[in-house]
Amino acid sequence: MNISFKEAFTYFFKDKTWKYKLPIFTIFLYALYLFYFLGKTSFLFKIGILILLIFICGYLALLAHNLISKKDEILPDFSFQKILLSGFKYYSVTFSYIFLIFAISIIWFILYHYFSKDLGYILAHMSLISSFYFKATIAVAGIIRSKILLWTILSVIIFVSLMFFLIAITAFSQRLNFKDSFNLKRLINIFKYAHKEYLFIFSIMGIGIILVFMVPHTQLFSDNQLGILVLSIIISIIQVPIILVWQHLLCQAYNVGVNKMQELNDVYEY
Repeated sequence: MNISFKEAFTYFFKDKTWKYKLPIFTIFLYALYLFYFLGKTSFLFKIGILILLIFICGYLALLAHNLISKKDEILPDFSFQKILLSGFKYYSVTFSYIFLIFAISIIWFILYHYFSKDLGYILAHMSLISSFYFKATIAVAGIIRSKILLWTILSVIIFVSLMFFLIAITAFSQRLNFKDSFNLKRLINIFKYAHKEYLFIFSIMGIGIILVFMVPHTQLFSDNQLGILVLSIIISIIQVPIILVWQHLLCQAYNVGVNKMQELNDVYEY
């Protein structure tokens, strides 16, 4: 597995201007959580949250772009117009894949409930043929009634979709081109040559989620202004290094797949 954890945890320190870029990024992330906790019902706060989300997405897209292109400037400058434009595209790719996952899941639910009725009828007739089919009928019927099949396949659908989303969002960042996220042949080949790296990253993603969201959200934090300020600071400080490390790991895995494709001349046109 061609992943360097040492590089992932230290690369941002190689940027000569990290001492002011990292605090600025942390402030924007802090503002996002502050807006979220303070303005859950305010329309203006929701607009602010959306703008901050797009800005953070844009910064991450430019960061991945610099990492994949191996530019000397690792952490992007805070050029607001460029960041917001990239963020809008990044956010659009994310929304598209979320919609796709949701649509596929709904289709599977509909197909499952539609065919499970007819399947029960077919199995009932098959059970009359022999004792083998009778036993098979009982086993399959038990699986269907317990909905194990429903949730197992749904989990596979979500897992595969999220895996391709991770590759797609990195593919977008390489050239900051929306269409690159939906070049399925290229995405499949990248995964084929870097599946170990992506599966590993995906498996440890849950740890990052726990570290981010398992922050004590008690009455002290949620019911007073000071608590909200403290909670937002804690989450921001925890999440910044996780985001930066995870972004670098994704770019490493992406480069493994791309480099292998180039070695084998298995490259699809953009």
